[in-house]
Amino acid sequence: MSNGPGIVLPVCKTVIAGSGVAAMRFASRIRPSAAGSTVIASERDWGWFSSFPREWRLGQSRRALSPPGAEFWDPRGKRTAEEQVRQMISEATEAVMKFPSDQLGYIQASVTSVNKLGPKNCVVRYSNNYLQPCERVVICSGVGPEKDLTASGVKFLNSPTGPRVLLYEATTALKAMEQGSKWFAGKRLAIYGGGATAAWMGEAAFLWGGEVGAWLSPNGFAGANPGGRNNDIMDWTEHVRHEGKINMITFEGDTAYGRGLLANVQLGRAKTKADWNFDAIIAATGADPLAPTGIQSVLGLGYQSLKPIHLGNPAGLIAVDDDGTIIVTSPALAADPTWSGDFGPVFANLETENQIAAGIRVTELSAEAAANYFESTR
Repeated sequence: MSNGPGIVLPVCKTVIAGSGVAAMRFASRIRPSAAGSTVIASERDWGWFSSFPREWRLGQSRRALSPPGAEFWDPRGKRTAEEQVRQMISEATEAVMKFPSDQLGYIQASVTSVNKLGPKNCVVRYSNNYLQPCERVVICSGVGPEKDLTASGVKFLNSPTGPRVLLYEATTALKAMEQGSKWFAGKRLAIYGGGATAAWMGEAAFLWGGEVGAWLSPNGFAGANPGGRNNDIMDWTEHVRHEGKINMITFEGDTAYGRGLLANVQLGRAKTKADWNFDAIIAATGADPLAPTGIQSVLGLGYQSLKPIHLGNPAGLIAVDDDGTIIVTSPALAADPTWSGDFGPVFANLETENQIAAGIRVTELSAEAAANYFESTR
């Protein structure tokens, strides 16, 4: 990203950062008369769902993620990515149809900074170096991009070159899913991380013909099975899960045409060291709020001024600055322990399978709360 002067776009009233669950729910709930001229900014259609195959089963059931009274042939079956995207398309269509054609715009770029000049007076910088003067900013883009292995504290002793770069031997969860089932097939994999996304990587390996050679996490696996939704994969991986960290990785053989990784790992409280071989290693260690498009980087010192607000019944959590110029939906707060207690009122009225800070139902409630707050403070 350039930090130069940038190209200034025409002033708009509202910028919505993101194109996933929160952004689409928020856009479908606000009135055009309240939002005024609006720009939706995102590099990816449908957020992280873009990386998953349409048939992929999400953690929560169809019943849990649907309005009360909705009927399904298999209400307790897990909702698929296809079903979720259909709902998001429906909400996006609703938003587009109610906005006048000259009042709603889209820019294919991420928000990289928000410079607040005063009440209802901001300048948003996009990843393409355009600048957007606006009155209000609604952050619906989550914590930030995935942490790769380097951001997760792993040291690389060499790097791939040439055609080997395209093998994606050291990758992240979403990038691995984007490669599809053929990338997993026949590979001996290591998964690094202790959360639900790491569990999904194990499930993908089993479904698509890969082998989970090791599932490692420096901080254990307490977050891998929220509400029991990943019981099967926890059973399947019991013999390969290890509390430990990856210290170093070496790309074996020729850096351009070789294959395979050698990982130096440190296991358990005894900190026993070992060298293990894998075909690929997947980082699933969460998002990086300090990356260029991460929430703390985007807001800078403004992040510290955010305060929590709960609205709705059941309640949704949002964070706002001192005068409501900047509104942040709850997925962006989910990875920060500072906010963990603020999710309590949200969880209190949700069934167990929906009590996930960055989960779909919690995100929907946050977007609805954001829309209510936006309308009441315009």
